[in-house]
Amino acid sequence: MSRLSFVAVLCAIAAAQPAQPDPISVGIVVDSSGSIGAKMRYSRQVIDQFLKTAQPQDEFFLVKASDHPAVVTGFTSDADQLLSRLSFMKSAGRSALLDAIQTAIAELKQANNTHKIVLVISDGGDNASSLGKGDVEELAQRSDVRIFAIGVHEAPEVRRRSPEEAAGQQLLTDIAEHTGGKYFAIAPGLERLSDVGAAAGEAMRK
Repeated sequence: MSRLSFVAVLCAIAAAQPAQPDPISVGIVVDSSGSIGAKMRYSRQVIDQFLKTAQPQDEFFLVKASDHPAVVTGFTSDADQLLSRLSFMKSAGRSALLDAIQTAIAELKQANNTHKIVLVISDGGDNASSLGKGDVEELAQRSDVRIFAIGVHEAPEVRRRSPEEAAGQQLLTDIAEHTGGKYFAIAPGLERLSDVGAAAGEAMRK
């Protein structure tokens, strides 16, 4: 086989290989306010499934949203580290969800990857933020950050929702759609709950 033919074969083999998706940097915002309550365990399931979609060069960090936003972990590719810290997170206090998203967007300025994403897991209720929805959407667009949201919502008949919780689904939907992301919803108690986490991970790479 001539050198030219050998090179052509190598090029054909390379072209036949599936392209690897670009790595992503994701700030995971977890709502740990009092309204989440027992739903925290569903949030953990979703995040566990999401992290199973990770590629070697992906990186993640964790932000807690309660009375005040707090960065729980810095950038890491170690899913076990994130899940370990998440297991100690308790539901309490009010919800500064929009401020926590802003914190995640600011943290993504230090990201190593071009594709920057905020993943929010919440019921969407916000009663303690200093920022408004429009502020967060504008900041995300300026920072080239897409926001994906997974809404953890109880049915209205389970318990009475606060006005903020009742408006939460629309809040999460708007933020996701206006920043180029996507909104997903889960209802606690449904089977195959964690598949939503995997679906979110796949959507981020499109």
